Amino acid sequence: MKGWGSLQLGLGVVVLVALGLFGWVGWDLLQASQNEQVAATWHQRRAIYAGLGMVLLGALSAIAWNWKRNYHQTTALAQKLTEAFNEKSRESRALLDAIPDPAWLVDTSGRFLAINEALCRIAHKPMDAILGTTAKDLWSPEVARKLLESQAAVYREGRPLREEQWFDIGNGPQPFEIVRAPVYNERGDPTGIAGVAWDISERYMAEERRRLIAHVFDHSAEAVLIMDAEGKIIALNKSFSGITGYVIDEAKGHLPTLVAAERHDTNFFESIARSLAAQNAWRGDAWLKRKSGADCPVFCNVSLIKDEQGKIVNLIAFITDLSERKAAEARIESLANVDQMTLLPNRQGFSRALDDWLATNPRGALLVFDIDQLGRINDAFGHMAGDELLGTICIRLRALLKQDDLLGRLVGGQFAILVKQAADRQAMAAMTRRLIEAIAQPVTIHGSDIVAKACAGICMIPEDGTSSAALLRNAGAAMHNAKTSGQSVHRFFAADMSVGVAERLRLESDLRWALQRNELVLHYQPQVDIASGRIIGFESLLRWRHPELGMLMPDSFIPLAEESRLILPIGTWVMEEACRQNRAWQHEGLPPLVVAVNLSAVQFHEHDIVSIVARTLAASGLEPCWLELEITEGVVMQEPERVIRVLQELRDLGVRLSIDDFGTGYSSLSYLKRFPIDKIKIDKSFVRDLDRSAGDAAIVRMVIAIAGELEHKVIAEGVETEAQLEFLRQHNCLEYQGYLCSQAVPADKVSHLLGRGS
Repeated sequence: MKGWGSLQLGLGVVVLVALGLFGWVGWDLLQASQNEQVAATWHQRRAIYAGLGMVLLGALSAIAWNWKRNYHQTTALAQKLTEAFNEKSRESRALLDAIPDPAWLVDTSGRFLAINEALCRIAHKPMDAILGTTAKDLWSPEVARKLLESQAAVYREGRPLREEQWFDIGNGPQPFEIVRAPVYNERGDPTGIAGVAWDISERYMAEERRRLIAHVFDHSAEAVLIMDAEGKIIALNKSFSGITGYVIDEAKGHLPTLVAAERHDTNFFESIARSLAAQNAWRGDAWLKRKSGADCPVFCNVSLIKDEQGKIVNLIAFITDLSERKAAEARIESLANVDQMTLLPNRQGFSRALDDWLATNPRGALLVFDIDQLGRINDAFGHMAGDELLGTICIRLRALLKQDDLLGRLVGGQFAILVKQAADRQAMAAMTRRLIEAIAQPVTIHGSDIVAKACAGICMIPEDGTSSAALLRNAGAAMHNAKTSGQSVHRFFAADMSVGVAERLRLESDLRWALQRNELVLHYQPQVDIASGRIIGFESLLRWRHPELGMLMPDSFIPLAEESRLILPIGTWVMEEACRQNRAWQHEGLPPLVVAVNLSAVQFHEHDIVSIVARTLAASGLEPCWLELEITEGVVMQEPERVIRVLQELRDLGVRLSIDDFGTGYSSLSYLKRFPIDKIKIDKSFVRDLDRSAGDAAIVRMVIAIAGELEHKVIAEGVETEAQLEFLRQHNCLEYQGYLCSQAVPADKVSHLLGRGS
């Protein structure tokens, strides 16, 4: 349009010139009319002027037409160039925006010439607001300073530079990787800098995770062994080296058999392979061979690692050193089976050893000795003197026995001897007399010579019994018979020497028929929440309605039931009846409450108790949460590792678990935290003298504190007075049961108790 305006201006000038010529001609014409003399001359000039005007107009027209044509061509070309430039700009813009990370171009003064949308997003500004500005206008002073320093470095170096820097652009410090390159014109002069930045936060986090994993791997208390798909060792941590003594350079490329103990045979490794193939994992106890050659007990957790196609790429083994735990178990086993004063087998340890021997040896003899007046010696000289006497007697007895004979301390002053190569009754009588005479030799204690007397009972094997329980019972009966005959006497067992033995046999016979005759019945003693006074559950207690002896308490027949193994069918009936009755109460509309059932050691260790509980719950329809199983402290300390597994299986059924008579057994505190139990029951022997015995009070406080730390509930049994209850309340005991609330009542009285309230 500007060119067309110039053309119009030029044509105007030409027209004005033409008009001026014609004006001058007109003036001449006016003068000529006044002077006819020059008329002829004027006509001649007019013709010349007219010709010149026509020529001039023609030339001007040609110029104007040519100018107009050139103008249109120039305008069209300019439009094409503009469209081409815009297209190139759009392509450049699209290319720049295609970069997912912030990208930019700045001139030598640091002003943004071009940016992409990614930069706009992190700056939180539109593109128009950024173009033409500098870093100082866009970022904080600290960020701008770092950016400008980096740009200056690019100009100084004259080459692309890469750097990593942390910037706070509004979301806290973030790591960025930035690459800048100088831009030159055709003369080689720098015209600006092009740059692109990548947010590398994820890379930093990944590196941090790798560092963390490496730290955990290297410093884990659990040994870790990593193998390739072929099972060859490729990595191990410090704990593994600490257990085995091998470092990575020594173990790398070897199979795990490098550290496998020789006690493992081919079947062991084949079982691991089968488990890995079927379940992608194997867990179990094993033995490693240290570099020193010593064996080490461990627990292994081996897993397969597969890729997306299911191909095995690695095996990883987590290994726990069980040396200390096995040593602790051995110590606990010793506490359970060894008398700590004499270091002889205690009653439980002696019984186990006797049963093991009876399984393979049919003939022998069992002697049971009882030291007379041991209590009077303890009273006169103190228990340390009594212990010293017993220690001396042990030495004397051991000296008279053969290497294979077994000596044990049953309880107090009672000792048992298993003679494994017994000849006949006459030889056993002579041997027993020698042992009694050795016991009777004086022992000097505190300057005084003390003479201990003993009586003995003898059982011949197998004539007088074929189990440890029967033999110890019969030998005890013979020993008691000897004591009634005087000091230093021995007796062989005879069926008629003890009325008590006969009574027990009759009672055992009657007990075998008690279930079939419906003579067994359950009574229920309420368990009370101390804070609210509400009844929250019941303990089922077994009673025997003997047709001749009347109502018998459990203490009079449960030991006999356990010895004869009648406890197995009786225990099953108790559980079935308790679950049935609890479900019946719920159907009657009584509030759902927990009913506790006692499990004997025989039930727990020699029966598939988990299956029995599951079947009982299914048959009764009782929800598992309303059944609580009580196990005595002595039960849980027999084979504790197996006990833990069984308890966990019971817990998985949904039933509740409690330890009964807590504090009456040997130390179980080391295992208490591992047992999956809900409640601890304080034995009534500690509660009975709670308000009179400082020792019992201290024990109760300790049990409550330990249970609180382990997040177990505590219930005290045998509460009979308000003073006992107040003590328990003050020390945060949660529940109690005892005569203070109610004695055990028949099932038909429970609704009355619940209606009465607390």
